[in-house]
Amino acid sequence: MLSFNFHFFLNNFVFCSCTLSVVEKLKSGEIPIRPPAKAYANTLIRGLVKGGRFSIEEAEAYIDNAASKPL
Repeated sequence: MLSFNFHFFLNNFVFCSCTLSVVEKLKSGEIPIRPPAKAYANTLIRGLVKGGRFSIEEAEAYIDNAASKPL
């Protein structure tokens, strides 16, 4: 079983604590990408709102949109 963590940030930057081979498999679609867990998504949303860049609705849409895009 593969183990890695994704961290989504503004401007479509994605940080991943995994090997390059795992990144390549994620980019190719060999390993499916799933949206962040609800609790983590809520943490990201709070940060976006607290930073003053988004309303709650905009932040939710941003996270949903970012999680649905391929790498």
